[in-house]
Amino acid sequence: MLRGKTHTESDSLLLAEMRSGSKAAFDLLYEKYKKDVYAEANKRLHDPELAQDITQDVFTSLWLKGNHQEIANLPGYLFISIRNLVLRSIARQDKFVPMQELLTDLLESKERPDQQMLYKELLEAYEAIVNNLPDQQRIIYKMRYTENRSPEEIAELLNLSPKTVRNHLGKALASLKSAMMIIHILIYLSGEQ
Repeated sequence: MLRGKTHTESDSLLLAEMRSGSKAAFDLLYEKYKKDVYAEANKRLHDPELAQDITQDVFTSLWLKGNHQEIANLPGYLFISIRNLVLRSIARQDKFVPMQELLTDLLESKERPDQQMLYKELLEAYEAIVNNLPDQQRIIYKMRYTENRSPEEIAELLNLSPKTVRNHLGKALASLKSAMMIIHILIYLSGEQ
């Protein structure tokens, strides 16, 4: 996986050659990292075709941007590219990303020196948002995403219909998505400074 890889002298040389227009250098980088990029994308999306598209987009971006900017940490650059493309893809498909995945990505990101503080603040904001959900939504949401129970299990435990459970989950996720999108934008903007 990309997280275990470090930027090598070979990466620096190949990136420099690529900036000079070497397709052969790009091809070597592609062969070296394509499996890791695909695995990272598929781990998040659980969709092999979409992960393949993301992989192609990451390397297209590397070719286009790598010819104009210096990349000091190629595995980090690829990881951030995957994360951003996956988030955009999820937003387009209106899928829910488990909060723990976002928090883990932020905590493990070496691109930001303030990641520990951001992790703590994001976790506190997330917990406050969840705790402010209406009672039934909060209970159902926690059972689904903290206890990892299926909607059918939750329905049985709470003596509700599965449709009612799904409705509450949908409303809870919509509330969380809106609030977390604002927080995500604020974090992104704070990183631009």
